[in-house]
Amino acid sequence: MNTLLKKGDKLTGYGEAAELFIARIGALEHEELHALFLDADNVVITVEMLAKGGESSVSGPSAQSIADRARELGARKFIVSHNHPGTPVEQKPIPSYQDIQTTIRIGAYMAVDGLNLLDHIVVGPGKATSIRFEVMGDSQS
Repeated sequence: MNTLLKKGDKLTGYGEAAELFIARIGALEHEELHALFLDADNVVITVEMLAKGGESSVSGPSAQSIADRARELGARKFIVSHNHPGTPVEQKPIPSYQDIQTTIRIGAYMAVDGLNLLDHIVVGPGKATSIRFEVMGDSQS
């Protein structure tokens, strides 16, 4: 893909979201948590920073506050992403145990609330790791 996703574009795959987040936060020297909010047809509503952290961690908002924001925007689906500063350009970032547990917790909360967490993507300056597809082993349908 030659252009990054923007409002009104339809998300067609994990790679597009990964590319967007790498460009937005991959090279930062501090951690940030961002979200790509989508409608029911995977059309981009907006991308927002949810939290800003330090060199090695970011304390994100609660699942409830993410759900509230999604509803405010009219989103039905979303992807969250945060960066791992210091990851070498040639390496894929490795999600932590806490990253994986956070993904499970947010996904479960959203499912009860009628929203869909599509993925949690951890990015470095040049590569990304999908917790859903590469760590948890879901298929990319």
